[in-house]
Amino acid sequence: MKIKCLFDVKKSQYMHLTKRQYYWGEFYKQLLTSVLNGSFRQVERHGNDSICYWWGLSNFMIDVYVTDAMPKQTSRLIQVMKEHMAEGHFNLFSTEMIDQEGHVRNKDGQQMSLDAIADMNWLLDNVEGTIPSIDDFSGDARKLISQYGIYSLRETGHD
Repeated sequence: MKIKCLFDVKKSQYMHLTKRQYYWGEFYKQLLTSVLNGSFRQVERHGNDSICYWWGLSNFMIDVYVTDAMPKQTSRLIQVMKEHMAEGHFNLFSTEMIDQEGHVRNKDGQQMSLDAIADMNWLLDNVEGTIPSIDDFSGDARKLISQYGIYSLRETGHD
């Protein structure tokens, strides 16, 4: 059984506490506005590489939706942290990070690069659980994960 939520031991049930929320309309609105007002800059591409736009909380592209199941004080803390992150006052990826095997993945005070964040295929030492194996997914999902996820088909031998 694959569950993408937490288990509430008090109520003996699985529950969703948060989810990612994407606002593609905001992305396209800002992109088209920049084209129309002449501020859009052409990005140099190499071969067939796609262009990656790193838009997040500060650009209103993504958000974290907190469900009513989240305790109110925790929900408020999340809201404050989101605001600080969006304003550039708090960076989640500038502290010491140790993976489940004990390897230091980021040093305290060091800003983790965008590439290192995008290539994260490990969990912190305080996280219980594992990242599913590529074998846990169907063939179509494997292809999608190899393109967008943390595994490549070549790495796993699933060509």
